[in-house]
Amino acid sequence: MKFSYNWIQSYFLKKLSKPDDLAEILTLGSFEVKDIAKDKGDYILEMDITPNRPDCLSYQGIAREVHALTGMILNNSLLKIIPNAKAGNIKVKNEEPKECLRYCGREMFNVRVGESSKLIKDRLVANGLQPINSIVDAANYVMLETGQPLHVFDAQKLEGNQIIIRHAKKGEEIDALDENKYKLDESILIIADGKKPLAIAGIKGGKGAAISKYTKHIFIESANFEYKGIRKTSRKLGLRTDASVRYEYGIDRNMCNYALDKFCSLVKGDISKATTDIYPTVNRVKSRTIKFDLSLIKKILGLDIPLNQVVSILKSLDIKIAKKNSKSLDILIPSFRSDLKIPEDIIEELGRIYGLNRIEPNLPIYPLTIPKRNESVYWESHMKNILKELGFIETYNYSFISHKDARGIDSLIELENPVSDEFRYLRPNLIFNLLKLVGFNLKIKQIQGKKIGEYLQLFEIGDVFKKTKTGVEEKRMLTGLIWAEKEKNGFLCAKSLLETTLKKLGIASYYFDVDQNSSDDNWIKSKTAEINIDGKTIGHLGAISLKTLKDFDSPQWVFAFNIELEKLIKECDEENEFEEIPRFPAAIRDISILLPREVRVAKALKLLNNVGNNLKDVDLLDMYEGKELPSGKKNLTCRLIYQAKDKTLSGQEIDLTMQKIIKELEKNPGWGIRK
Repeated sequence: MKFSYNWIQSYFLKKLSKPDDLAEILTLGSFEVKDIAKDKGDYILEMDITPNRPDCLSYQGIAREVHALTGMILNNSLLKIIPNAKAGNIKVKNEEPKECLRYCGREMFNVRVGESSKLIKDRLVANGLQPINSIVDAANYVMLETGQPLHVFDAQKLEGNQIIIRHAKKGEEIDALDENKYKLDESILIIADGKKPLAIAGIKGGKGAAISKYTKHIFIESANFEYKGIRKTSRKLGLRTDASVRYEYGIDRNMCNYALDKFCSLVKGDISKATTDIYPTVNRVKSRTIKFDLSLIKKILGLDIPLNQVVSILKSLDIKIAKKNSKSLDILIPSFRSDLKIPEDIIEELGRIYGLNRIEPNLPIYPLTIPKRNESVYWESHMKNILKELGFIETYNYSFISHKDARGIDSLIELENPVSDEFRYLRPNLIFNLLKLVGFNLKIKQIQGKKIGEYLQLFEIGDVFKKTKTGVEEKRMLTGLIWAEKEKNGFLCAKSLLETTLKKLGIASYYFDVDQNSSDDNWIKSKTAEINIDGKTIGHLGAISLKTLKDFDSPQWVFAFNIELEKLIKECDEENEFEEIPRFPAAIRDISILLPREVRVAKALKLLNNVGNNLKDVDLLDMYEGKELPSGKKNLTCRLIYQAKDKTLSGQEIDLTMQKIIKELEKNPGWGIRK
């Protein structure tokens, strides 16, 4: 907002600092001065007034700030007007007290419409306003000086001698003073007479009761409108004016009558003794008092400001003190300072006027302690590094999927206000968006004529969402996708990469089991396994179904592992156990087990590990099903490796252990040793 240096100077008896120095003072203590422009014999200061300070959208407000920051004495001249005419006959009716919070008006008779004085014209031009005539110029001048917008009507053009504050009717239009015609609707507040709209309330006047050179009898409006309504109407009509800007900030309701008096002091004519003032009790600004503890100054600012200086600073800001003692103050907040609500606001005022640059820099006294490690952050970072070392590319996708991607999933969570149809639902898994990336990357490489390679490996760590009976379930997942050019290599590649990852995370007790419970149709069930650690299922590993691949325009033979991150992190361990190199030789025995086809391999291996003494390792060498075997049977050939830490095992000891294993195997119905 523009402010004239010469106009600010007129509020003070002594000479102000130079424009550059004044700009620095205001920037440090009040508002940033973004630019200083020389204009003939004046300087124009471009200030960035913050939204919480509507009182400074005026020269009086800026002069008050300069007075407080510099201590220069204000030239406070008393405003005197002498009403010398009888009351007029214009009646005012406010039909919308919730939007028109206060409406003041006064009539003047025998006014003279002419050219304004050079001083007023120069000051208007300096602020970007075009002089029109003495009446309109006076209204604009008062708005700039006090921050209170005014509007003046030609009283002789008012139908029915009345002013009505109401909403526009459907289909109403107004020819505005800016030569544009605006279509109005029922949401727009207007000022009207008995027949027609006269002005868009708080924004722009109309031609219906405009001032002309023949005007003799005027009605001056000084009102306060609710800021939200002004903002909505301004946006709806695409019309922003000096008046609407001030109303949008939320100006002081107690400025209405003062602005009327100021206008009357500038215009020649007879002033009515009666003033209209419609100010409902519910809209009145209530006086506010803040109980201020003086010890807070030291606590928050780190400054010792003497009590007499605290009082002086508040007084310079027109803030009165109702009661004071050595420990506290009862501070009366003026109506134009709606931003002062709590003691901390008072401290901010004291700090900026006293000078924040006077605060001595001191390092805070705080014990230096090593923060507790965030396990989730640590292990996530470690996992990312491991996967990148294994050739994976990390991806970051949006947490949303489209309506097309939803594919009839019932547990999806739909957004109330999606940006587009592409971001309608929260993602139920990380697989869908990763599949899109696989298809996209392979297509790009084909278009560019680049060699694709045998594998493409992507991974992502992120949150997924699911609707449950109790609300929304959110889980953090780790998902890796491997595209393999040849199907036979894909599963083994994915399994090998996952095993390496688990080992580097310090997890040894993992195993893979047949997935018999999953109803997720995104996987090929016959090519999917559960990932287990110590009997707990933490995720799945397998091939993505052809239907899912087709839905996401992804090529065939995509394999994935999908793991619940919270469960995985609980099993991670960075402690490494070291064993000395064995000093005694190992002994090897092979065994062929005949068992029913439906028995899982994992069950047989588990039994061998649990029974054998000094059994260091069990490896599956071969699994066979054929005509040579009894119906419904399969053969497992396993290699057992025996080794003791303290001696060389004898053949007799190993044979005893083998007999024990055979005995345990034969306890199971249908199990036996193939000889």
